[in-house]
Order: sequence, then C-alpha cells, then structure tokens
Amino acid sequence: GRAAVILDPTKARIALFRGNDPGATDTDSPPAVGHFGWFQLMVPAPADAAAFYGALTPWTLVADEAEGASPQWKASRNGKPAAGIIETPDEANFPPCWLPYVCVAEVEPVVAKAAALGAEVWVESMDVPGFGRFAVLSQAAGGMIALWTPEPAEAAEPAAAPAPAEGETPEA
Repeated sequence: GRAAVILDPTKARIALFRGNDPGATDTDSPPAVGHFGWFQLMVPAPADAAAFYGALTPWTLVADEAEGASPQWKASRNGKPAAGIIETPDEANFPPCWLPYVCVAEVEPVVAKAAALGAEVWVESMDVPGFGRFAVLSQAAGGMIALWTPEPAEAAEPAAAPAPAEGETPEA
C-alpha cells in the first residue's frame, strides 16, 4: 500500500492510506473488540473541515443540527457510519486532532487499567444514546485515545418477531 501524512486546513494531522485491497475495510460487521471502531475530528471550525473532507473523501457528510448542541457532522461511506466532525470543546487544551475510538468489551475496567499504567482520564466514562459508552484518555507523551463499547444494534432497533412457520398460528 501507499501512505502520506498531511496537515488538513484545520491544522489536524491525518494519515491517508491506500492498501493493496481497497475494499478490505468495507464490512457489514460491527467493530470487534480491540479494533478501531470510530474516528472523531475535533476542530474550531467543523463546517470548514466537513467541506474539506467531503471534497477529499468518498464520504457523505450530513450536518447534525440537534437543538442546543454544538455544530457537528456525521460522515458515512456506502451508507455506513465512518466518522464524526465536532467543534473542539471550549475547555479543551489541545490542537485540532483526530480522536480514534478503540472498541472494548467494557469501558470501566480498561480505564482503570490504563490509569494504573499512567494514563490521564480526560473524559470519564459516559453513555451517549444511539452510540454507546466511552471515555477519553491520554498518555504521558500526549497521545489521546477513546475507549468505546458500542451500543448493541438490537438496543437501537428491536428485531422483528419471526414469522410463524407454515401451518402455525401466531401466539397472542
């Protein structure tokens, strides 16, 4: 494959990569434990970032205009969620950056282990409806990462009851 690291117009660094099998990352499976499952770009001007990444990538970007919320965009590729772009929180003391989310079975035990190993907890574990539970950590050199337990798909959209087999009657 080939890769390059660029500084986007918002001053966030990103590595662009094209593997030998460009379709290898297209999957209908939910992200597995230990894999990166989400990426969040935090910048002062999310609309500018959305315009840049919308022109650069095959993503479809949609503004999420929830009342009272900070400006944010959701990126999707082939109808599947790919990333988010949000306004840097006022209390944040870091430059524009991409925050990778690693999937874990349970957030709290991994946060506790990371803290015991010297990580600093930036955002305590919290639930976000429709997304799951996450926490944000940094390590001594300043690298940041989020730990994430996705909300189960069945919690977001209940499965339909199976149809009765031929000759059976539905239970009341």
